[in-house]
Order: sequence, then structure tokens, then C-alpha cells
Amino acid sequence: MMGRTFTRQTILHIAAMAGVVLAGVAYSFSGATAHAAYDHTSPLLVNTRSRLEVCAQVAPALKGQNMAITNKLNERMSKLKATHPKWNDVHGKAAAAPAFSNSCTIKMPNQLIDEADPTVIGKGYTNKPSPFRAIVLVVDDATADIALGKLNVKHAAYEMMWVSEHEAVEVTNALVVRESYLDTQEFVDQYLSVAVSLEPVKPYELPEGVTTTTIKPAGHDANN
Repeated sequence: MMGRTFTRQTILHIAAMAGVVLAGVAYSFSGATAHAAYDHTSPLLVNTRSRLEVCAQVAPALKGQNMAITNKLNERMSKLKATHPKWNDVHGKAAAAPAFSNSCTIKMPNQLIDEADPTVIGKGYTNKPSPFRAIVLVVDDATADIALGKLNVKHAAYEMMWVSEHEAVEVTNALVVRESYLDTQEFVDQYLSVAVSLEPVKPYELPEGVTTTTIKPAGHDANN
């Protein structure tokens, strides 16, 4: 089994999602909302999202395999829906496993990923989050060695949404993963699950003293 590192953002997201699982939240919206708002009671995390949406991108070296990799991710998501004991509680029994879109824009990492910095591969800090709950970036071994080191997969923030003048929460997860790791059950159980608001199949302990917020960088534009 591979070694793992879990940053504050990853762990806090899991803690928050445990509450969602217990609440058995269904997708229920009273109508269109003019402004996006963070909703910790929903597995989608943003009130303007009406269904679970996910997106995938491949590294340039894997461009010729894009369709095959996307199909593999769709199969992995379908397996997660079929096997995770809490899928129906969180996303509803009638909810189909979402198909991966290829319409997201992901920055290719050229250094070791800082999991808590959404500007490394994602859109950064925003008040207008994308419809995607999760993003998966599939990379070749050469890119993985740069971005992941010796790991096979790593969580990275893609979008952080401002909830107050000085606080932001992660509303879109990203997973950066080696192509060869997609076939493993561990990827499905421990990583893809968390990215779509499910508890990992094998829980891990939360460290003491963590918080759910990040400090606003100087000069941020809250209208992005």
C-alpha cells in the first residue's frame, strides 16, 4: 500500500462530509439562485449546483489516450456508486453515476503540488465556483514524478470559495493521479470517494488543532 500525506484541507473536507453523510442530504433546491453561496449541508457544497458533476483532463503525454482514460474514469465512478455503502445516503438512490466531462481547464503542474494552494492547478479563490464538484488530472509517470514525487495520487484544491472577508473553504476537489493507478481499488475507495463527498472506505484519524479556513491573501479580488 502506498504512503499517503493528507493536508489540513483534505482532512477537514472529510470531517465536513461526515456530517453530510449522517444528514442523508438529498438534492433539493427551491429555484434558481442569483448568487453562489457555500452550503455545508449539501454534498455539492455550493447552492447553485443542482447535480453531481465531475471533470477530467489528461497530461499532454497521454493526449492520444484521452477517450480511453475518460472511459476508464467513468467505469471507476460507476464502480464507486455500486460499491460504496453510503452513496445512496449522500447522493440518492436514483442519482446516476456522473460521466466525466472534458470541459474543465487544469494547469499542468511543473513542481511538487502544494495541496492547499488552489492556484497551482486550479482556478484559485473565487465567489463564482464552477459546476464541478471534483476534477481528476491523469498524468504520465514523468509528470507524476515532478508533481507527486513517489506518490501515486495526491489531493489538490481546485477552487476555494470565500465565505467571509477573511475565510475561504474548498468547494472543488482535484485529484492528480498516475494513469497506472486508476485500475486500483484503493483509488476508488480512498480517493475518488472523498472527491465526491463520500467517506473513504478505510477512515483515517484527524489531527488535533485543525481549522476549516484559510487566510485571505493580500490584495485578493473577491469577485473572481
